[in-house]
Amino acid sequence: MVECFDTSIFVQRGEITIGAGVQSNNETVNWTDNSSFVIVSKHTTDTGNAHDEAFVTAELYNTTQITARRNTGAAATTTARWELVDFLPDSGVQVQSGDVTLASGVLEEDIHL
Repeated sequence: MVECFDTSIFVQRGEITIGAGVQSNNETVNWTDNSSFVIVSKHTTDTGNAHDEAFVTAELYNTTQITARRNTGAAATTTARWELVDFLPDSGVQVQSGDVTLASGVLEEDIHL
């Protein structure tokens, strides 16, 4: 949970349901480009041993959507619970993000900003 008593930050919360057989879903939100990030956790209805199929990532897409995505269109429904942390323009905060691909057998990689 993110909580702040300063007026330079705004936090939104919600849930995105990814239905059985579906790989991703979106939620409409408003956020400020380059000064926001999303935190996600998940819950699944899977009662078997396939919890890895319900692992969820989330990303901010344009300035109106959060996209929650899982590795596969699993047979169970997964709920992605998200918090969007948005630093307002007068805060001076900039958030950087990127992607890295790890080759088979590689456990870590240096990231240069």
